[in-house]
Amino acid sequence: MSGAGIFVIGPGRIGKALAYLLNEAGYELLGAAVRSDTNPRDEEGLSIFPLVTEFPGKIIKKADIILITTPDDQMESVCRELFIGQLISEGAVLIHTSGYHSSSILNKGPGNYHVLSMHPLQSVPDWKAGLEALPQAKFFLEGDEKGLQAGKELVESIGASWVVIQEEKKKLYHAAAVIFSNYLTGLVNLGLSVYKRAGIDDEEGLEAALPLMEGTLENIKDLGPAGALTGPIARGDVGTVLGHLEALREHGVELLPYYIVLGQLTLDLAREKGLAEGKYQELKKILQEG
Repeated sequence: MSGAGIFVIGPGRIGKALAYLLNEAGYELLGAAVRSDTNPRDEEGLSIFPLVTEFPGKIIKKADIILITTPDDQMESVCRELFIGQLISEGAVLIHTSGYHSSSILNKGPGNYHVLSMHPLQSVPDWKAGLEALPQAKFFLEGDEKGLQAGKELVESIGASWVVIQEEKKKLYHAAAVIFSNYLTGLVNLGLSVYKRAGIDDEEGLEAALPLMEGTLENIKDLGPAGALTGPIARGDVGTVLGHLEALREHGVELLPYYIVLGQLTLDLAREKGLAEGKYQELKKILQEG
């Protein structure tokens, strides 16, 4: 569908980055719809659109592709406005980039059009970073036949790759994405909190921990989770784990439950790697008792 006309609703980090990349790939940008209370800081990057308006009117009906990149909690109201105004042209593809919502939120309007959920599994802190990050991302697609066809072409045009998932599994997919990214950030903060109790400040702690984390991710990439696992639980070092629990009880008792839960998850991985059953059972009991 290169050359097709695209209209973007709610161009934020993902929307702007996709607009720039798709424009370079040969798609025609028709315009963008923004809210009246748009933060001035969000206006950067809108110059690529020939029209930026709060009321898209008839111009949106010319779009072959309508791309909704609003926050999740605004998506339903945006769709409702499109449906009530009958702003989707015959045969157009209505797409959203939400990781949480399925394409079913899009197919409740009148007329004959196609739907697609197209979520990039990538962390994009700002739209400029997205110009580099999105072509390296894997996009997860879910929708009807024509929607999927359009999505595959869109993704491939910016040099990225795609995976098709089932509509009913979308929320599970998004829960996993949150664990991989958002909860990883929380996990890093947990480690820094323990470091603080050891007298190591955040800046120094993060500087020291990043090479360790990067090396672990490289090992996971090369060997998979079980193959990459090292440390006291992987070795069956009961005394070390007991020492950690004692130190946390004394200096960070509120952090102890996180260590225990993560230890239990890691223990199952260690068993998969080949931890002796006796050591597994001993560590399991220690972690259960805290």
